Amino acid sequence: MSHCPAIKTSCKDAKIVNSVKNLIKQLESDDISSFIPVTKKELHETKDALDRYIEDCNKCAREGRSDYKCMLAAKTNLSRRIPLFAKSVYPWKNYDWDYANYVSNNYTTSHTGATTSGSIRGMYNNARAIIKLINGLTDDPIPNKYSRAGQRDKNSDYPSFKECTDPGCVTTQKVKNSFRQNKPTKDKFLNKIVDGEYASSYFVRIGSCPRHDIKTQKECEKRGYTWTPNVMDKVMKKIMKKKNAVNNNDSGSCNQPRYGFIDNSPKTFINGSKMKGIIPSLANDFMALSPDKILATAMGASLSDSFVLQQCPNTWEKFHNYRGNDNNKITYTFLIITLLAILFFIFFNK
Repeated sequence: MSHCPAIKTSCKDAKIVNSVKNLIKQLESDDISSFIPVTKKELHETKDALDRYIEDCNKCAREGRSDYKCMLAAKTNLSRRIPLFAKSVYPWKNYDWDYANYVSNNYTTSHTGATTSGSIRGMYNNARAIIKLINGLTDDPIPNKYSRAGQRDKNSDYPSFKECTDPGCVTTQKVKNSFRQNKPTKDKFLNKIVDGEYASSYFVRIGSCPRHDIKTQKECEKRGYTWTPNVMDKVMKKIMKKKNAVNNNDSGSCNQPRYGFIDNSPKTFINGSKMKGIIPSLANDFMALSPDKILATAMGASLSDSFVLQQCPNTWEKFHNYRGNDNNKITYTFLIITLLAILFFIFFNK
């Protein structure tokens, strides 16, 4: 593995630090916070993300000799810790899954036993190596059932063990794997398995669902959703405040993040086959890109073998069916008319 040169770094005065500080100042401004749905909790998380970045940056400078890949990992962690972007993907470590690293840890000559020796033993080892390579291409799933994204294991996507030994690479992995992520919301849709053969599969946010059943900001944010204030109410509140009038009206709407599950698990190409190697998986992926499936996905449909779209709940107020009541009204009206007819007949026949 080629070693990248060290760079001189000043973590506290970096451009990205100043940019995030300016962002925090703007979000703390009354003129901005009145119209942008940012909570105090999210502001605190943004400040904490900046502090964590400085820690990661200093670790890269101190332990990793300012390796640029380590610095890049610290910046990536910063952007993924900021609440405005944190919920875009879950989990980020699966999104970063590196197939090349998995192959390096399982199918290079040092792992297959292949050799340039012309001896009988060497030919035997080469035959076994070829069988292992063929299995990887046709049969062995990547990721496999033991895989966990980011872990230092041959079943993971950790960089090659024999090459990732210098301080820069080791520290880069420490910084990268220090990132921890909780589920964006408590929705059951996010409870799908994301380990094992699904170690390279992840959820991506593709929009939001209106939650008409949630009326308060507190309840909305408690569930991990986004509360959007009513802009006109904010404007009227400012106007009334200038006129020393009281206006406690502070409405808004709640929106639930909507996700799609990108299923990158290895799949068979022929029905009934158990072969999940690289070749059948790639063939299956190409089939998933056919025009009809792309169109179906664009129209909001799910593809059971590659993409599952979260369906928005029906949160409109439920109206009762008054058809039965209408029948009763007709019956009562008929009885009243009949009664009036009888009274009219009796009155005029006296």
